Amino acid sequence: MSQIITDISMPISGYADTLARNLIARLELHYPSFTGFWRVTVNEPGGIIEVTNMMLSGRYGFLMHINKIDPEGRKVVRAAGELLERYRLSRSKICTFDSVFSLPTDFRGEPVFDNG
Repeated sequence: MSQIITDISMPISGYADTLARNLIARLELHYPSFTGFWRVTVNEPGGIIEVTNMMLSGRYGFLMHINKIDPEGRKVVRAAGELLERYRLSRSKICTFDSVFSLPTDFRGEPVFDNG
């Protein structure tokens, strides 16, 4: 199940909730193999979002300024594709679980991404 996470001390606004849901929907549309594994964290006072893929790692993802996100979410989709490429996974719509689970892992059992 995809997750939308906000700062606990501040309730999420309707805009932030809609933004996060739309981004998750867009990511799941372009990368259906990872449906249910995208996590969007909204920091509305800070003006940023964090996107991670929980199948790969909950520790590594990307940040993006909310005001830099285009209405169609193309920049977020592109950045998510670059995140997948860091793990040597294809941006194509078809990605098998075998390709994810055959990635080399570190001592925590998380897939190791390409540092260069």
